Amino acid sequence: MEAEKPKDKKESDLINKGNDSEIAEQDKMESHHTQGKSPIIKSFIEMCGRHPFATGLFAILGLIGLIFSIYGFLVDRSESISTTKQIDLVVDSISQKIVESNPVTRDRTLKNPIKLDLRGDHDNKYIDNIVFPDSQNVIMKELTLSEAKSLMHNIIYSQNYSTYDPFYGFSVSSISNKGFVQIAPYLLIDVTKVTSINEDLAGFYFGERGGGAILREFKANIFPKEGIQVAPMINATKGKYVNSIDYISLMPGEVEEFMLYLDFYPGFYYDLRIGLQIKFNGINSVIWDTNSFHRGVPSTKMPIYDFTSTKFNVKYHPDAEGFADYTDNFLERIHSDIDAYNSSRVFNMKMADLAGPVSPTQF
Repeated sequence: MEAEKPKDKKESDLINKGNDSEIAEQDKMESHHTQGKSPIIKSFIEMCGRHPFATGLFAILGLIGLIFSIYGFLVDRSESISTTKQIDLVVDSISQKIVESNPVTRDRTLKNPIKLDLRGDHDNKYIDNIVFPDSQNVIMKELTLSEAKSLMHNIIYSQNYSTYDPFYGFSVSSISNKGFVQIAPYLLIDVTKVTSINEDLAGFYFGERGGGAILREFKANIFPKEGIQVAPMINATKGKYVNSIDYISLMPGEVEEFMLYLDFYPGFYYDLRIGLQIKFNGINSVIWDTNSFHRGVPSTKMPIYDFTSTKFNVKYHPDAEGFADYTDNFLERIHSDIDAYNSSRVFNMKMADLAGPVSPTQF
C-alpha cells in the first residue's frame, strides 16, 4: 500500500490553531473555577489570622488534640504492659509446674532453701523490761503491779522505748525437696547503728524470763562498733563453746530450734539484724532475718520500777549492775568469741563474700 500523502501546509496550520484554541478554552474554564474559590479561602485564613479569638480557639483545639494523643499513647502502653505481665505470669506458672514435678530441678532454682521463724520480738508479752524517756513523770507515782504493767504496755504501744532482751528464739526449717542444707556453727549479728544513751530515762523491770527446750544455742557479746559480729555455738549448761561441730545439717523438711543470747556493752543503743551463713548446692550465702532490733541498756543509775517495790527507786538497770566489774573482762570475752569463730573448719565469712567480724580494738 502506498503511504498517505502529507497534507499541505495551510491545512496543517488550521488544525494546530484549532487544537490550541481548545486547550486555551479549557485553561480559561479551570481558571474561572479556581478564581471563584481562592479568594474565599484566602479571605477566611486572613480573617482567622487577624481575629485573636479564632487564633486562640485553634490553639486550644490543637492542645486538646495533643492531650488526646498522649492519653491514647499511655492507654496503649498500659495495656501492652498489662498483657506482657499476664504472659509472664502464665510462663512462670508453667515453669513452676515443670520444676515442681522434679525435686532435683526445684532445688537448683532455690535461692533461699531455709525459712526463719523468729519468735518473741513481735509479741509484747515477751518483753519484760523497758527503758523510756520520763516525759510523763511516772516516777512520781505509786503504782500497783497491775497499774505498772498496764503503763508499761501503753509505753510499748507508743514505741517510744528500748528494751534489753538477751533471748532470741527461732525455728530454722529446710524447704528443700532433696538437697541437704549446711549451716555454719555460728550466727552473724550485723550491727547497723550504734548511738550513745544520753537521755533522762526511767524503766520497768519485771524479770519474767524463762528457758525452754533448746537444741542449738549461740551467744555473742555485742560491743559498740558497727559491722558484723559473731555468735558462736555454745553449751549453755556447761558455759563452753561447742568446737566439735563443723556444721549443722538440715535434711529436706527438717526443723531445728535455735536460741541466741546477746550480751550488750552498756551505755549504747544498738540497731541490729540476725543472719545465718549456709551452704546449699555448693553455694555459700547468708540468709538475713527480715526483722531489725533496737536494743541497749543504760550504764548509769535511773528510776526503776520492779517487782520488789510499789514505787520507782534510783538504781542501776538490773542488766547493768556491777558495771565496772562487768566490763573488765568484756573485751576478753569478745576475743574468745572471735577465736571460736576462727576455729571453724568448714565455714568462714569470706566464702559468702563478707570481710569477716569487726575488730573490737577500741570502744
